[in-house]
Amino acid sequence: MASTGERIRAAREAAGLSQRGLADAVGVSRPTVSMWESGEIRSLSAEHLLRLAERFRRSPEWILYGREGRAAERAPVTPELIAAVQRLDADAQVSLLAFLRQVTGGGSAG
Repeated sequence: MASTGERIRAAREAAGLSQRGLADAVGVSRPTVSMWESGEIRSLSAEHLLRLAERFRRSPEWILYGREGRAAERAPVTPELIAAVQRLDADAQVSLLAFLRQVTGGGSAG
């Protein structure tokens, strides 16, 4: 079974992107992409995972585990949601996170 790094590399190559191109699209450095692909970095932040999923048009589950999950059904909403949150100032992001934690039972906000 392919590793997360191998799936990232395969998806990048299938998209015709260089490591630099993917790095620019996701907002990381080229060496970070190289370390993801080689397995030197084994964990991805949620933000980077979502950006990779958006760029590759695959679910986060596929990137991490090699299988599609329910998130694939929701993928078209993800880019719009990320963009909307990024337009918020820091205080509004903190408030939104507190609200989301409250409605999802995701723990305390502070």
